[in-house]
Amino acid sequence: MAQPEMADQEFDVVIVGAGVAGIAAAVTLAQRGLKVAMLESRSILGGRARSWVDGVTRDPIHIGPHVVVTEYPNFFRLLEQLGTRDKIVWQPWRHFLTWVKGRQDFDIKTLPLPAPASWAPASL
Repeated sequence: MAQPEMADQEFDVVIVGAGVAGIAAAVTLAQRGLKVAMLESRSILGGRARSWVDGVTRDPIHIGPHVVVTEYPNFFRLLEQLGTRDKIVWQPWRHFLTWVKGRQDFDIKTLPLPAPASWAPASL
């Protein structure tokens, strides 16, 4: 349902979904002078590129298949435009461990190469 203050307004573009793609589209279109409305069903932005703290275990839960790495310059430009780049907390290592039932299942390591070559070990 539209907010009362939006109901009487006109927009050039309406974007449904405030995930990373929706946010990027809205920023780009607004910079080009279009009046943009963004609709999101949740109370927070980011879509699947987000995390939260589990209410029982207090562990951080990161959802979706999203990985943000230093080889994504377009994503960092978007964060800079939004004024949020300094909000990212980086892992001190460049690999990902997966645990199943208390045991390490697999370890994905990266190489110090430009993307996408840095992820070559993950495909082996």
